Amino acid sequence: VEGQPFDDIVTGTPKFSPDSRHLAFVASQSGKHLIVVDGKEALPYSFLRGLHFVATDRIGAIGSRLDESFRKVLLRVEIQFVEE
Repeated sequence: VEGQPFDDIVTGTPKFSPDSRHLAFVASQSGKHLIVVDGKEALPYSFLRGLHFVATDRIGAIGSRLDESFRKVLLRVEIQFVEE
């Protein structure tokens, strides 16, 4: 899959879906982490850990980002994707 270059791919994150049809990883770009599934990027976070497939069409992780008051908030990230 071709796409933009990233600063780094987080070690241990390239994961295949249970049916081996999708590839997901956490990339770092300009000091932020983002989940990339089949070459498509999700929103950036301050950090992401624990990337895993919840189901064949959903991926999860633990992440953090700044809220409106610039406080760091820890949250569970779950992304559902659809095939084109």
